Amino acid sequence: MKVTVELENLDLVLLRRQKRTLVGRPSSPSRAADEEYEAVEGMINLLDHIQDFLVDSGQATEFEVFGPRDGDGRLDEDAEAILQEANKALHG
Repeated sequence: MKVTVELENLDLVLLRRQKRTLVGRPSSPSRAADEEYEAVEGMINLLDHIQDFLVDSGQATEFEVFGPRDGDGRLDEDAEAILQEANKALHG
């Protein structure tokens, strides 16, 4: 599925720094854990924003974005595993 996403209020400088932290290794071991945590947290927040936007804008359903849910609203791991395998079969 191809979607178009408009991202408003995205701090591109912060995003670049966080990506560099994920891709490279900081020179100071004492700062490494803090920088890596911040970078991962930032990327997760970006993904959350993209997912919410896709659903809110009607470009995808909650099921497509967040996967199958059980009666308690948690991810249905068995159904998700079936979907992942089917996706691998379709896309290699």
